[in-house]
Amino acid sequence: MSKVLVMENGVPKIVESELVPELDEPELLDPVSSKQEILEIRKKYRKNPKEYRGVSKAPSGKFQARFRWNKLDFYLGSYVTKDDAKRSIAAGKKVIQKLKENNLLIEVNSK
Repeated sequence: MSKVLVMENGVPKIVESELVPELDEPELLDPVSSKQEILEIRKKYRKNPKEYRGVSKAPSGKFQARFRWNKLDFYLGSYVTKDDAKRSIAAGKKVIQKLKENNLLIEVNSK
């Protein structure tokens, strides 16, 4: 039997439980040998994959779309699905790119 910390009426309490298996020896992790391996591990456990960068879930349950360009934050609205929010960000970035190409947008490079 293992000892487990549980909350009982807002008070932490240690109890013995058969539900948690006992470990004879702690499992040791192999040291990571390269920067590439570190990046792969981070990618695996990332909450928000790169394809959904800029999309977050609002308390209402909808997905918010926003992106940053030239130190400016652009909020694009709330959407029912993650994919709609992702498409909105792609469209917003396209608009910025077109404005830049036609010299209708000036970049500010101040530090």
